[in-house]
Amino acid sequence: MFNTIISWALGHKFIVLALAGLVTIVGLWSIATMKVDILPDINKPTVAVFAESPGMAAEEVERLILTPLESAVAGAPGVERMRSNASYAQATVNLEFAWGSDTLRIRQVVQERLNQAVLPKGVKPILGPTTSLLGEIMWIGINASDEKITPMELRTLADWTIRPALLKTPGVASVLVMGGDVREWQINLNAERLRRYELMFDDVRENVANALTNKSGGLITEDVKEYSIRILTAPEHASDLQDISIGRNMMDGRPIRLGDVATVVEGASPIRGSGAIDGKPGVILRIIRQPDAETIAVTDAINDTFTSLKPILPEGIELHPKLFRQESFIRAGLGNVEGALRDGTIFVIIVLIIFLLNIRMTLITLTAIPLSILATAIVFKAFGLSVNVMTLGGIAVAVGELVDDAIVDVENIFHRLR
Repeated sequence: MFNTIISWALGHKFIVLALAGLVTIVGLWSIATMKVDILPDINKPTVAVFAESPGMAAEEVERLILTPLESAVAGAPGVERMRSNASYAQATVNLEFAWGSDTLRIRQVVQERLNQAVLPKGVKPILGPTTSLLGEIMWIGINASDEKITPMELRTLADWTIRPALLKTPGVASVLVMGGDVREWQINLNAERLRRYELMFDDVRENVANALTNKSGGLITEDVKEYSIRILTAPEHASDLQDISIGRNMMDGRPIRLGDVATVVEGASPIRGSGAIDGKPGVILRIIRQPDAETIAVTDAINDTFTSLKPILPEGIELHPKLFRQESFIRAGLGNVEGALRDGTIFVIIVLIIFLLNIRMTLITLTAIPLSILATAIVFKAFGLSVNVMTLGGIAVAVGELVDDAIVDVENIFHRLR
């Protein structure tokens, strides 16, 4: 068989050169378009389920929320492992499925199972974003050089300006915000006044909830025109809440305003964690990419997003985009392996020239290295594999054996032809 291959190759030189050129072109295209990462994606398809119930202790969360969730999703087709956790006001369930499971299908199955769970009123389980173990690619921080900018303003900027812009970036699955003070309107009820007006807490909560949403009043038709009627009840400022009617006085029938039984202020929600950058209060944004997205490409897109955001950010806001960047680990790891591969190739060339003492044989032998690497890239591209430290390390190890085989083959061919 080898004699046939060698004879055919020697008799059809132009075809061999054309095939080598084709492998070179397709291989270079494959390398340019292949996914680059620090490590291969080795985690199984996973679906995360979150459920919140403000005010519940961990024991109540486990008994009333976590147990029904586990019972509902435990029998889902394809589930191989289930891990759950109950903490203050939150339940988390992580489901691992078999290799090769379709992500969209298993998420649909889990969602159908969650609809069957019997949970306390107001508790609605949601599915987490589709991510992987290496999905957290960047930490970005913001703080203020101007002391007049409060942590609440920083958090508001992060939640309503920076985070929505990052979520629109291609390849970003989720953005988690930590630190700062979350702005909220706080209604501080006076128990003595509630008793005086014979009101219950639920009465206040129900009337306030109804007043926080604008309503529709239908349409008015005049001639050939239609006008929509809007009932604007949602307040724009915290002080506007004090004028909300929450009932009527039993004595004289006059309406009771929220301001009669409570004080309304704008403040920060209870703090359950903080963020700091270089010793100054700040806000941290943790960016998680989609499983099929390339880390370096997503990082470049995020950099472009921040470039477009800088002109609209208030003065005194400082961005810290390099708190953590997975891209740095990828470039450093791949650079080390590429350096070892380059140095090994140089040493191989020197050894070939010294021992073969024939420039033509040396050049023919050396063609095995780039052509084999390019052929490997074509196979990787065809099977959807990525360039990472492990694959490049395997290629670097294989170069020695590859050149050794090429030397033996070429030397034997040269000896027999001579």
